[in-house]
Amino acid sequence: MLFAMTFDTQESWAAYGAHPAHVAVVEEHVKPVLESKVFIQSAGPNFLS
Repeated sequence: MLFAMTFDTQESWAAYGAHPAHVAVVEEHVKPVLESKVFIQSAGPNFLS
């Protein structure tokens, strides 16, 4: 599964990360499986190309 998101500014990315709905998903669904998954965070418009 791949989630690719683009943000217009660092501020919008930070707001997304701090949003209560995002935090709830991370706490309830992401953290419980972190040890068995690989996560990559990349900057730049063409990292999937």
